[in-house]
Amino acid sequence: MLRFIGKTCCLWLLLAMAVSLPWEVASAAPANGTIVYLKARANKKFVCAESGGGQPLIANRDGAYGWEQFRYIDRGNGAFALQALANNKYVCAENAGGSPLIANRTGIGTWETFQYVSLGGYSMAFWSHANASYVCAENGGASALIANRSGIGTWETFTMIPVSTVHPINYMRNTSGRTLKDVHSGHGEIQYFVEQPESGRFWYVKNPWEHRIWEQYRNDGAWISLERDTSWAGPNGENSYDAAPWGSKLMAPTYNYTVGNAVDFTTHVRGFNFDACRYGSDTWWPGHREFTFRGSVNLGGNLGTVDVIILTITTQQTDPNMPKEAERHWYANGYGWVKWEWWNDFTCDAQFDDPFLSRPDKVREFNYWTNAAGFTNVCPDLPGWQYP
Repeated sequence: MLRFIGKTCCLWLLLAMAVSLPWEVASAAPANGTIVYLKARANKKFVCAESGGGQPLIANRDGAYGWEQFRYIDRGNGAFALQALANNKYVCAENAGGSPLIANRTGIGTWETFQYVSLGGYSMAFWSHANASYVCAENGGASALIANRSGIGTWETFTMIPVSTVHPINYMRNTSGRTLKDVHSGHGEIQYFVEQPESGRFWYVKNPWEHRIWEQYRNDGAWISLERDTSWAGPNGENSYDAAPWGSKLMAPTYNYTVGNAVDFTTHVRGFNFDACRYGSDTWWPGHREFTFRGSVNLGGNLGTVDVIILTITTQQTDPNMPKEAERHWYANGYGWVKWEWWNDFTCDAQFDDPFLSRPDKVREFNYWTNAAGFTNVCPDLPGWQYP
């Protein structure tokens, strides 16, 4: 009874303050029943219903699996509830917002209702109807989520992205028969796709008139991996690096999987000099990879609106001589690699987690058709190439 009275009084207070509340109906809000995951801008971690929902919500996970997934329940006019897949219970601003958020309710009332505030793209903030306060990843994400803020900052900003099941290889292969060109760069880089189905290998050939600029991938039935990149220039005169068979530069599982799941890797990179036909020094390259499904995105040019997945790569260097950089690879369904972004130091960009708001240091957009004439046999060694 005490809780009923408290919620009734709080609802009356909300109505009385309606003209000053942060009430915004978000056009980007998910559809009713959509399974979503939340990622905190504060620490770039996924929000988890800890201990299967037995403990408060906290942004402390690198991947989005069962405990990190929620069902979005549309309550109308931008209001919503979240049902944790961990225990099928609703997220509650416990104690009218005085205690952290926890998934422990079997029904939806005021304490279980939140308001969606769109910040552009998939970025959002949300406030509790229990106390009209924004939800915060307290202590930079080190503490549980709690509705106790009057404004929106980094700790109160999240990305809410629909969970989808995709097969990455359908996005990474270019089956259109088209060759793509970046008309915005100074060199007009080309993205020419070659594959050898019997070996599971495929290549993105960059500027094929230079003969040596390409990346080689392999689909072995379990994983897609990057094997060799000849566009890399090493410190000892190398003009290629190999990530296999010495390492495990895994891109993604080759089977259908739930996007949002993160894949950690530690790659043994070995530089190779084509002119000298010998390998250089070895180095370890630890890092983090994560695929995200973005759905329909207007890429402009000849591509227009297509379904897109984005592979985010961040290095986690322990060697002070190695850069702390990041890349994002955009793949369009049926067209392969269509966009590349690079950050010299991704920690400098506060918007890095949202590809629609971020500011990369370099961008290549392969969104125009180009004539493929003259590309035949420009790299005749590709199909039969083996490790020396």
